[in-house]
Amino acid sequence: ADTVEGRVSRCQVTGTVTVNNAYFNGNLGGLVGTASQGRVLNSHSDVNFAGTNSAGATVSGLAYNGTISDSYYYGTIDGVFKAVYPVMQSGSAENTFYNQNGIASSHISDATIGQKLPKATFKSTSYFTNAGWDFEKCWKMGDAKPELDFEKNTSLNKQIKVGLDIRLKTRTYDANTADHNVKTEIESITPVISNAQPGENPYNLKIEYQLKEGTTPTY
Repeated sequence: ADTVEGRVSRCQVTGTVTVNNAYFNGNLGGLVGTASQGRVLNSHSDVNFAGTNSAGATVSGLAYNGTISDSYYYGTIDGVFKAVYPVMQSGSAENTFYNQNGIASSHISDATIGQKLPKATFKSTSYFTNAGWDFEKCWKMGDAKPELDFEKNTSLNKQIKVGLDIRLKTRTYDANTADHNVKTEIESITPVISNAQPGENPYNLKIEYQLKEGTTPTY
């Protein structure tokens, strides 16, 4: 994801991001880009970052900013970057950790948010339960670190049906333009969530639309 303004929960990301562009001066996040108005919880990133010509890039293990809880970064960061933040650059991180063995200490910027853990501690279930992580409904211990358990709390994994509430503008009669008397324009399009009360939008869904250039509405 690029910019998140809602909630990211029970999400995991793996892969490799390689930067080889001297002109790139943006922010890279292992889970999301920016989440200044959003929240990340019960998630983790194992993304590995590498940079060979990347002195303008800022790397964050989970997100550049926002609010993060009960999550971790376990990837590696290797290269020359403008700044490196194993969890995030700004915001708040509660019970959120990163693998200190995956990043050279000399690469880490001073204003780091999040708690570093040695690789061996990631294998300790008791360490994370003592930190408040939910191993009954969300997590399980894998071979080397906590993993999301999608067999638990399956209600979070069910499909959510989303409909559209399309409102049209009121037609206006004009005797000189009879052809347009049967046409109108879209006034608004809003999501309708199957398990929510009318007018509620618990997942902060947004509908963006535009008319194709060169066409006219025929509603």
